[in-house]
Amino acid sequence: NTWVPMDPQFKIGWFGLIGFAPTPFFDNKASFQTGALRAVRRVTIELADLLGRARRTSAADPALEAARGALQLNERMWLVNPFESDLPLVAATAASNYRKAIRDLNAFNDRLRACEAVFDGRADNLFVLLDRIANDVGGVTDELATRSRGTRWDVASKSFVPGEGNNRGVFDFRADNAFFRAHGMMWAYHGIMQAARADFGAVLVQSNLNPIWDRMEIHLAEAAALEPLIVSNGREDSLFTPDHLSAMSVNMLRAQQNMVEIREVLNR
Repeated sequence: NTWVPMDPQFKIGWFGLIGFAPTPFFDNKASFQTGALRAVRRVTIELADLLGRARRTSAADPALEAARGALQLNERMWLVNPFESDLPLVAATAASNYRKAIRDLNAFNDRLRACEAVFDGRADNLFVLLDRIANDVGGVTDELATRSRGTRWDVASKSFVPGEGNNRGVFDFRADNAFFRAHGMMWAYHGIMQAARADFGAVLVQSNLNPIWDRMEIHLAEAAALEPLIVSNGREDSLFTPDHLSAMSVNMLRAQQNMVEIREVLNR
């Protein structure tokens, strides 16, 4: 697949006047990829700093460190970036760096399979991993809630006042960006959590956590399955313009709450 956020055509947009990102056109895939990248970055950091070390004291795995470094590079980076001051003028593309990260992660897996690498699947490591992921999910959920909050209750005036967001329905042309970033993140975390279930299987059995993990996976899958044809940021009680951002955030909050439940059991 083409890595859209770095694609010159995506950044140039309409005849070089405005990129596609601020518009409602041709940007859903870019937002999805950015959301998925956020999840992969988070887990790769935990692999390099936590899970890929023996009791957090051994040296970091070189393949995991290389993958972490490659994934941190800006997602908009192309071969030549003359109009973006925060990017180097000439560089390797984001896509080539991310493909290198895939090779590094596969190399780590191959060495792990041959018992030549470390994966420390202890309960306290699962606790930290879930804590970091829950915080990540919570941050995006808050972004969605803020965007869809057209009005809020003001305690001082005892009345509803304009909120930080809006309820413009299909006329909120940036709502699809927020929605599909969350969609990409949930899609990635759904796969990551299925893999984590296998990696931490003994911990889940020992602490009787499989039923809660089931519910978490269900809620992640339900969030990842939301894919409206047109994203609407309407009122929650609207008949004609639904609030897709709230629908996404509800499933995300359920999954996050399950992560917190698992974390609390592990902390006993």
